[in-house]
Amino acid sequence: MPEAWKQWEGQFVNEEFSLVRYLGASEHSAVFLTKRADREPQEVAIKLILANTEDPELQLSWWELAAKLSHPNLLRLFQRGRCQMDGVEMLYVVTEYAEESLSQIIPYLRSPPRSHSPGRAGA
Repeated sequence: MPEAWKQWEGQFVNEEFSLVRYLGASEHSAVFLTKRADREPQEVAIKLILANTEDPELQLSWWELAAKLSHPNLLRLFQRGRCQMDGVEMLYVVTEYAEESLSQIIPYLRSPPRSHSPGRAGA
């Protein structure tokens, strides 16, 4: 399936979300940049997951619970549901679009702390 993900650029999910730009994928899911009309933020991400890989209703209920969470370090979930892409049943979730991924940030978090000048502690 991964070879087909990128081909979906330009298509629509449920006639509402245009798959503007392919951002990445795994064996069972793909993420695209999309836009929401008349709502802020307009630029958001949409993740498509094959509906047959897990219990689809369980996944939708997890997303429903996650949508209720609020924290500055969490991406907000705006919408979720089912769709079909080229005859393949999918689940989707629309989230805030993050300019950076965790994989881009982690190397900076792991870098050793900068050393301080001796004798300056507590000064």
